Amino acid sequence: MTDDKSSEAFRPRDTFGGVSHQSVLKFVIILGAQYLLAFITGPLIARILGPTDRGRLTFFLTIPQWAIVVLGFGAPQAITYLIASRRFSQSEALSVVFTVLLTLAGLILILSLALFSPWSPAFRQLTATEAVLLPILSFSSIALVVLLAVLLGLQRTMDYYLFQLVTPLLYFGSLIGLYLTRRFVYLTVIESYTAIMIASCAIVAYWLVKTAGFTLKVSFSLWRPILGYGLKIYVGSILSLVTVRMDVFFVAFFLGFTALGYYAIAVQMAEVVYRLAGIFATIRLPETASRSKTEADQTFPRVSRQLIFLSILGVFIVALGGVAFIRILLPAFQPSIPALLLLLPGSAFLGLANLYFAELGGRGRAGYGSTIITVNSVIMVILDLLIIPLWGINGAAIASTFVYAMGFTFAIYAVQRESGIRFFDLVLLQREDLLVYKSLFRRA
Repeated sequence: MTDDKSSEAFRPRDTFGGVSHQSVLKFVIILGAQYLLAFITGPLIARILGPTDRGRLTFFLTIPQWAIVVLGFGAPQAITYLIASRRFSQSEALSVVFTVLLTLAGLILILSLALFSPWSPAFRQLTATEAVLLPILSFSSIALVVLLAVLLGLQRTMDYYLFQLVTPLLYFGSLIGLYLTRRFVYLTVIESYTAIMIASCAIVAYWLVKTAGFTLKVSFSLWRPILGYGLKIYVGSILSLVTVRMDVFFVAFFLGFTALGYYAIAVQMAEVVYRLAGIFATIRLPETASRSKTEADQTFPRVSRQLIFLSILGVFIVALGGVAFIRILLPAFQPSIPALLLLLPGSAFLGLANLYFAELGGRGRAGYGSTIITVNSVIMVILDLLIIPLWGINGAAIASTFVYAMGFTFAIYAVQRESGIRFFDLVLLQREDLLVYKSLFRRA
């Protein structure tokens, strides 16, 4: 299904449990470019829009993230798993995309007509521009995730991360254009972001056609295996969004958009650690799905140990750099600093838990993650309701870190139970792990 070059990053003999030195360096460069853009665009938006409109923008962009999970029915993860495990062939890839997107387009249209009808209370909370853009942005966001899921299932991992760089790169260019033309306001920012998301879908779709060929076929029977896997993680996916994003709604409800603006900056910086783990988790699911249990058991301990080490290192780097960054470049966002420091350990735990959930999903045990996340989400909602009114955004950060730590604890237990790998093999760094970095620096 894939050629030797596209699967090169998934050989068990390589350094990071299936990822070669060369691939790791490329991933680091791509991730670094993503975060360089994020740390340029984030402060630019914050300085020009101010805390209130920055909070409103965060609130608006969170809704499409919910749409991806709630309306996706676990389809993106299922598509990645089914293609990587060869339940779907490469020739079926575009048929899967057409079938899924056609179904979801109809669903989004129906929901939009219901939610944004003149008598709906949801319409009164949005401007006319927001009401029009929101369903368009939601569908294009889902489409992009589905297209990228196919690339990941084909084990075109480098392509996957390169195309993830397209959206922030185009977004940065559009913000510069708005700034130079003095049209940098909240509405033009969300208009630009929506247009860029559509353009990103077109670019990825074009590349996918070149990679997998073009076969226009809609077959709703493809939904059966997709739902067979996707529904196992569907509830967990929704509830994982509760644990990661529900605090945005609670902060907005209890404290207002200004406080949400402060919290958004803290979350954006803390996410650096979480997104680092995302590379490992994203690669690991199709890698595990395409290998035997024995090979997965042999390679996963090193992946786990490396990510724990890198996460701890990342927490200290982001803590020092983030505080300095806010004090020097965003003095109006000083209340973000305590929340950032409180969020950072939780961001590390969240990233590690996602790696373990990906490992379980690659082994066909997606239900474990859903069970763990269900417990975490209930606790998260309770803590948010109790702590945010008392301690503000710092309370939201404390609740998040506590719940993410619980999630990691449950996740590592589930992997141990499924694989039989010893706990200390998963968490204690070994001498051979440190030698990897010497080799990486030499190659760099």
